[in-house]
Amino acid sequence: MLFEPPAFSTLDIPSPFSAPVYHTAVTGSTMEAAKALANEAVPHGTVILADYQLAGRGRFDRPWQSLPAENLLCTIILRFNAALPRALTLRTGLAVSNAVDRCIAPETTAVKWPNDVLFDGRKIAGILTEGSVSAMLATSAMLATSPMSPASPASPPFTVFTGIGVNVLQKTFSGLDRAAASIALINGTDGVAAAEEDDQPLRLLLLQYILEELWAELVSEQRIQSWRDRIGARLYRRGAPIQFAPGGRGSDSTLPCILTGIGEEGELLVQTETGMRSFVSGEIRLWE
Repeated sequence: MLFEPPAFSTLDIPSPFSAPVYHTAVTGSTMEAAKALANEAVPHGTVILADYQLAGRGRFDRPWQSLPAENLLCTIILRFNAALPRALTLRTGLAVSNAVDRCIAPETTAVKWPNDVLFDGRKIAGILTEGSVSAMLATSAMLATSPMSPASPASPPFTVFTGIGVNVLQKTFSGLDRAAASIALINGTDGVAAAEEDDQPLRLLLLQYILEELWAELVSEQRIQSWRDRIGARLYRRGAPIQFAPGGRGSDSTLPCILTGIGEEGELLVQTETGMRSFVSGEIRLWE
């Protein structure tokens, strides 16, 4: 079991979810620790936060490299009674993008389909979502009081594990300096200090912002109705040519096309030589 209570402490970080934030110096991965903890019926919005991961990973099982105590590495446990929200990964990316922007204003970030946040074409954050039904089967009674949705006996409960990694203080990235960004690289040392509040380390303040933005994405009716427009406004390469790999990682085949937008379920919409197409998986290969 990767989650061992004696190795974790609880941080006093304000959260609209009214759920605990568990912290440890080192863990295998916050994703795996969160999956173990989910069986203990922790509430919606519980966070597992680590200073360092021994086996952090991203999409397609790519390793996530991060220096100790320099970046935000966490997994948020989300509980849903009914159907999962549409385009949850993209909307989480939008929440992270908005939260990062609060730290780097007046600079802004972009959302890269399906799970990255970029600054000036360089990756500053990544999101990995994985789901589980079985982890929630023993806790449906607890969910009856969830603010997310009314209890629905006809619908199985769902748990979603939302892994988030944001480059905060790290300034060098082995072999990836041209493709990676961080808040410290954007703001500079003075800017990082200015962004911190009441001696709260920037990565913890950023976590607070992410929780606030994600909560709003999930419960605000205005945000629920407008997520496509808001993602479209900051969608990386929208209206521009891309090389798209429908098979994702390891695929030798790429499709030249124009990225036109996002569909109702979060699918990527592109214009090809033969017409409009949509994709629910794959990878944008073009970096600038």
